[in-house]
Amino acid sequence: MDHHAVRRLRRTDVVRDIRGWRVDASFRDSHTDGTGIETVIHEYDLHAIVEFSTDEIIEALATPRVLPYLECPVAAAAVQNIIGMPASDARRTIPSLISGAASCTHLNDLLRTLADVPTLGRHLP
Repeated sequence: MDHHAVRRLRRTDVVRDIRGWRVDASFRDSHTDGTGIETVIHEYDLHAIVEFSTDEIIEALATPRVLPYLECPVAAAAVQNIIGMPASDARRTIPSLISGAASCTHLNDLLRTLADVPTLGRHLP
């Protein structure tokens, strides 16, 4: 990365599980300073399971890794609010479902990627 550059990395892996599509996803924002040293600013991991036939999120766990403020890790608990919702509705529903002081825009961004899981899953053997 160039000096004084920022990077956003996202990864969404989907595999078949006996209970549905198992999702392992991550989100990372980082910054490179004037000397070329990269520092992670925000980082979350997400593990979820989306049921095959109903598209329902049946399990979700967000793990905060690197966060800039002391109150940021509290947002991870709000992930339980998405249990039972259709994954395909994630982009539309999550911003209103997880909001306010108990939320994190970076975590919300990661959770909205669950909308892609049904499409990605249908391409698996």
